[in-house]
Amino acid sequence: MAVLDGDEYQLAQVFSAYLRDLATRAGEAHCKRVRAVFDRITGSNDPPVSGLRPVWFADWRARRLAEGISRSTANKEAGYVRGALEWAREMHMVVLNPAACLRPLPVRECDRRRLRRALTDEELTRLLRAAKARDQQRPGVPQHPTWLLLAQTGARRGEACAVRWCDVDLVSLHLTFRAECAKSGRSRVVPIDESLAGELIRLRRLQEYTTGRAPGGDDQVLLSPAGRPWMANPDNLGRLFGRLLGLAKIERVDHRGRGVSVHALRHTFITRLIRAGVQPVVVQQLAGHADVQTTLGFYTHTVEKDLRDGIRALHLEVAG
Repeated sequence: MAVLDGDEYQLAQVFSAYLRDLATRAGEAHCKRVRAVFDRITGSNDPPVSGLRPVWFADWRARRLAEGISRSTANKEAGYVRGALEWAREMHMVVLNPAACLRPLPVRECDRRRLRRALTDEELTRLLRAAKARDQQRPGVPQHPTWLLLAQTGARRGEACAVRWCDVDLVSLHLTFRAECAKSGRSRVVPIDESLAGELIRLRRLQEYTTGRAPGGDDQVLLSPAGRPWMANPDNLGRLFGRLLGLAKIERVDHRGRGVSVHALRHTFITRLIRAGVQPVVVQQLAGHADVQTTLGFYTHTVEKDLRDGIRALHLEVAG
């Protein structure tokens, strides 16, 4: 791309240059999300940056909200745009960042489109028992280790699906989640207990029996029942989880509109750490949160639920 004077760049040129730099600093999945937002903005309109004013971005955000996205999603998209233009200003591609004053929208619980909740200990037990029973009834690679790994490490779905056997240390008892698959862009090591280690040992033997060869260090740990890596289509894992919820008699959406998905196992992991009294900085490291404020948000939700449970217990005691 030819070098132009600062105010002569088109918006799409700025986005393209930013994405090339972002690819050196962030994972492929994150870059894909950002690119989709940029393509949506410049798909039918690619103005020069010099002609843009803050109201242009405010109007764009208002149109996105009218299309049905949540306020939190609108804030995320605006953050991508604001970050790209701020980068362009620092690189002297543009003189001013016209989206700099686009303030985040306030987000209340009722504004969120996808409310999630953690599983209770009793629900988690039912889920894992249902997974084991399903494995016993159906041929193929067992899936109980998949759900146990997610519940005991708090891994995101993409992180878990990307784990290879060389990332598993069954002597020191820990898993390594690779930086290229982590949302934060940083690798992390999570200890595992002997129960999960035992499941992984059995899983490796069963994979050898099912596929006809011993898994190599570069092979994925988690495979579909048919013996194919989940990385090829991780959405199928979500569909399998939905069927498992039915077997475990766990409602996918509760009376408050809070849903349970594969990601609920990560919420459950973090919530259980908090209730066990683990310090926020340790929870942050285990969960792979880039910002401790994200971790503290879980503490707030957990305390609120404990307060509600306490009030319910008081009413039960008075009623008795």
